Amino acid sequence: MHSDKCKEFIRVNTSFSLATEFITSIDPDRDERVWQRFQTPTDILPELQEWLGVEVVKPAAPIATKPPVHPNVKPASQLVQAPETVAMQKTRAWLASSAGQEKIAALAPADAAEAALQRFYRELTGREEKS
Repeated sequence: MHSDKCKEFIRVNTSFSLATEFITSIDPDRDERVWQRFQTPTDILPELQEWLGVEVVKPAAPIATKPPVHPNVKPASQLVQAPETVAMQKTRAWLASSAGQEKIAALAPADAAEAALQRFYRELTGREEKS
């Protein structure tokens, strides 16, 4: 909930007793709608600073954690797809293209399947199509 995020921000940036007192001063009736005037929890900061009588209160820095590094795990950008997967993707693209549709449109279902299998084989082996 939005109010929970706002209250958590207040607690992180003040002591517990001051946070409780400030929250009660803003929202004595515990009404969620009171917190909607703050777009984000950090929008509370100027009002909190004024209430505390402090000119500058820096918000707590977010805790950034790095994922553990595993030597055998590569980022997705460095992964190599299996040749069968690449051939299947290219065959699907060919079947969806106008050239593929034109090639299989007049064929019987078994012949159309054979044409798709031949296309898959060519994509898999990297062979050029015979004219």
